[in-house]
Amino acid sequence: MGKKFKALMAYLRSFKKDEIEFSWVWTDGAGDPEWYWGHKPVPIIDSLYDVVIEIVSSHLDELFDLTKNCYSETERYDIVLKFYPKKSKAVFQLYYEDYDKNNTTQEYTQELDQNNESFKRLKRVFDSQGIEFCKAYYSGNYDDGDINSINCDGKEFSHGRGGNQEEYVYRRIIEDVLYDVLESAFGGWELDSGSNGYIEINNNLEVHIEHDWTQYEFYKCDNEIEITEEKFN
Repeated sequence: MGKKFKALMAYLRSFKKDEIEFSWVWTDGAGDPEWYWGHKPVPIIDSLYDVVIEIVSSHLDELFDLTKNCYSETERYDIVLKFYPKKSKAVFQLYYEDYDKNNTTQEYTQELDQNNESFKRLKRVFDSQGIEFCKAYYSGNYDDGDINSINCDGKEFSHGRGGNQEEYVYRRIIEDVLYDVLESAFGGWELDSGSNGYIEINNNLEVHIEHDWTQYEFYKCDNEIEITEEKFN
C-alpha cells in the first residue's frame, strides 16, 4: 500500500495544488458509503481512485471511533480526505450535519386590505367572536407544511371536525387567510428543508410573522487522522 500511496501523491502533485479534497456524504444506517459517487476535485483514473477508496475504507472504523461523540441530529455526515501533495500527507476528517448555528430570523409585517373578500370574512369572525389577537405556529418541509396551532385570546381553536363545529369553521376562515399571507410573505416556505415560525394577527388585521428557514451546515468533528507513506510501511 505504501507504493500505491506514493504513486497517488506523485499524480496529485502534478496539479500543483496545496490541497486536494475528496469527500463523500453518508447517512448513518443507510449501509456503506457509495464510494464511487463521491466528490472528485480533479480528474483521476480508476486505478488511482481505487487507492483513494482503499485509504478511506481502511481507516474509516478508526475515524468513527475517534469521533464517536460527534453526533448529527440528521444522521448525515461528510467523510473528507484531504491530500497535501507538497507535504506527502493526507488528513482524514469527519463533518456532521446540524442546523445552521448562524441562521437568523426574518420578520414580516403587513396590514391586510379590508376590501379583500377573504379578509372581510376574517374581520367579521373577529368582530362577531370578540377576538382581539391570534397567534399561529407553522412548520413545513419537503413539499408538505401545516399551520400546527391557532390560539386566539388564549383559546385554542379546534383543528379537526371532531370538535366544536362552529370553532372548526372559524379556524378554517382564519387558517385560509394565514396560509395566503404566509405564501405571499415567504413563498416556498414548505419546500426542501423547509421552515418554521409563527404568525400574529390582530383585530385591525395587522400581521406580524417571525420566520426561520431551516438551513443545515456541516461542522467539523474535533479529531482527525493524519496519513503518511510511513503509516503503510
